[in-house]
Amino acid sequence: MLDFARYLAGLVLVLGLLAGFAFILRRGYAQGLIPGFPGQGSERRMRVVETLMVDPRRRMVIVEVDGTEHVLLLGAERETVLGRQPAREKFTPEMPGGESEPQ
Repeated sequence: MLDFARYLAGLVLVLGLLAGFAFILRRGYAQGLIPGFPGQGSERRMRVVETLMVDPRRRMVIVEVDGTEHVLLLGAERETVLGRQPAREKFTPEMPGGESEPQ
């Protein structure tokens, strides 16, 4: 009976350590404390601007990476970079009277 209690206590200890480690990692990722992982403290470097289905097997995608837009043609068997250009500035509409729209 003593062996079973020791086994159970060891299992609870190991599972507790795993849960604690997972909690610490998730918290570090969410706050941007761990480099290389985006979180609240860091801005994403890449985003999909627009997608367009060309035909049932191919899709055209505009991806912005570090201020440059890349036009990609994605197919079932290969991907092709069609072009690159500096990213457009983000449009912010102005309200009458010269004030910017609240965000």
